[in-house]
Amino acid sequence: MPVKLIESEQPISTSDFLEFTKSINAHPTSEFTNFYLTNNGGFIDDKQHTESEFLINSFLSIKYGEATIENVYKQLVKSTPSLAGLIPFAYDDCGNLFLLSTNNDDNGRVYLWLPSESEKFPISDTFNSFLHILSST
Repeated sequence: MPVKLIESEQPISTSDFLEFTKSINAHPTSEFTNFYLTNNGGFIDDKQHTESEFLINSFLSIKYGEATIENVYKQLVKSTPSLAGLIPFAYDDCGNLFLLSTNNDDNGRVYLWLPSESEKFPISDTFNSFLHILSST
């Protein structure tokens, strides 16, 4: 079952997405692009929650809403420059961030960033496999 989000922000267009990629100087995978053109942030519906090892609080939105990916990314890179090229797209209840790499050596890999530890851990090779983990029981 694909991950569907509720309480998403206003939908974005392809041109909004291109503007987003320019603003962060990164080029996410088509998997990520397609997901965000369908779901602009939001929460996983309680009916869809599984016993996944990752407890997502919310997916961040692009362009609209209080905490946009653009703003979180800029703050993240300002505080930790080594995270440039890693797009924060979701967070858990502890404030840990899920990041999508757009860097050449690990493009598409998803990481969990623990700010309290200043460490990142690889959790999935692709965005779609990360979504599959979330939707598996």
